[in-house]
Amino acid sequence: MAVIYPVTLTLHQGSRDFLGCVRIQYQNIKAGDTCGPIKVSRYADRSVQITGTASGATVSIQGTCEDDTNYAVLTAADGLDLSGTTFNRTKFITEVTAYTKPVITGGDVSTNVTVTFICRGQVA
Repeated sequence: MAVIYPVTLTLHQGSRDFLGCVRIQYQNIKAGDTCGPIKVSRYADRSVQITGTASGATVSIQGTCEDDTNYAVLTAADGLDLSGTTFNRTKFITEVTAYTKPVITGGDVSTNVTVTFICRGQVA
């Protein structure tokens, strides 16, 4: 049981396509781990992709408008909760919250998940 903090990278890659984008990635999340929150409310667009091996784990993307308390599952542009066991898909996050983080429940010793956020259009 570890606390996982993300790695943040500015995307350049020699292309204007990535200007103003950052990649925030939580790597190697195991069953029983918790993730430290991130502040992405300053970005106009936020998407998330979950990859890896679930092994019975459910991963949800949660946010709060308060001071790192009272988290709730966020929703995607299609109106569905950002929660599940189906990985390898990218979803647009509709809510803007003060803090956002992945939450993993269940799973077993072979659970190994990566959660990647792409954020674009810093407004402040």
